[in-house]
Amino acid sequence: MSVPFTLKRTVPVRRYDLVATIAREEKRAEITPVLVWASARRAGGYSLDPAALASELLGPGAGMVTVAKRLLLICRDLRLIDDNLTRLTEDGDRAARSGSVLQPDKGEWTIWACEDPLVEFPIVGVAPKAADMNGNEREPRRRDAARPRAEAMPDWILRAQDHSAVMLADGRLARFDDISAPAIDATADDELELFWSPGATPELHAVGVIGTKARVDQPLSVDGLPSRDQVWAALLGARNLSQRWDASRSALRIPFKATTSEDEKLNMRTSLAFTSPTLDRFGEFKDMKVPNIKLCPDSEQSASEWARYQLVSQISAVQTEKVFAALTNRIRSAFDGWAVQFPSREMLARELGDKGVNGSRPRAFWALQSALDWSL
Repeated sequence: MSVPFTLKRTVPVRRYDLVATIAREEKRAEITPVLVWASARRAGGYSLDPAALASELLGPGAGMVTVAKRLLLICRDLRLIDDNLTRLTEDGDRAARSGSVLQPDKGEWTIWACEDPLVEFPIVGVAPKAADMNGNEREPRRRDAARPRAEAMPDWILRAQDHSAVMLADGRLARFDDISAPAIDATADDELELFWSPGATPELHAVGVIGTKARVDQPLSVDGLPSRDQVWAALLGARNLSQRWDASRSALRIPFKATTSEDEKLNMRTSLAFTSPTLDRFGEFKDMKVPNIKLCPDSEQSASEWARYQLVSQISAVQTEKVFAALTNRIRSAFDGWAVQFPSREMLARELGDKGVNGSRPRAFWALQSALDWSL
């Protein structure tokens, strides 16, 4: 079991203007009942028969079968029912549940996209070119301004063609039926901050601004993310610390002589800094500092040295035989698994006394010696 941590990085968001056919969710009151009916029919094992639709949904009347067939054809053209008019498509199933239909529209569009292995769908925002992500009219181009040159869309964006996804910018579903036309690169300074906390249920978020004021704070979903232990092992490996990690204790093994602070000596905790941590397949992240990492001795000798230091540091009250035994037992429990050896009261008092300079001896010496003088 490894320690919790969060990987972060900033990714630029590209903006492109182009003529495209893009479908976005809209309410279609005349279509939704047909989709709900079709879903129920298929669940019951029945075909999508226009006559049945007319009878069950439209009511009696001349020409109702023709109207029913026309509604089914509209659903087909909207990719909600398959070409053979036999079943709902994935978009159709979704529309039957949500009441919103993906309505294609060919025109001038702006799309925002970012290329990053933690953002599986490359397009993160879309809006009609006449408006920004909030529906506000954009400033028109001056007549005498040079017209930007349109170029082929990058391949990594074209992979979104014929696919649908929920946009990070506004949470609306969009399908990209045709984005193959040359596009004008109108990239500004938009960017997203990605936060990834590996774990049994990994937390992956994108935060930033897309478009003029489209504030983004959305979860991301990526298949095949490595576990926290796997990521932690890779980070330790990059710092040549793999052999020092004790997985059974979730602690870093070090000699006591390597400790440099009171927190490390007394609380057996430290922090590890990682410079530009990099993971295979997922790239480079910002510098990271992981706090509160447990430490443990790397040998029996280190365990005894560590325990002795903690013993001396925690001696305060008069160390009667009972008090001293309780203190050593408590410290020994922190070193479970090591054969920790403590000096006797007499030996420890003598060692501390010998270290005194000009009669100045540590507090621990007097706490021990006073108990010994009074045979307590």
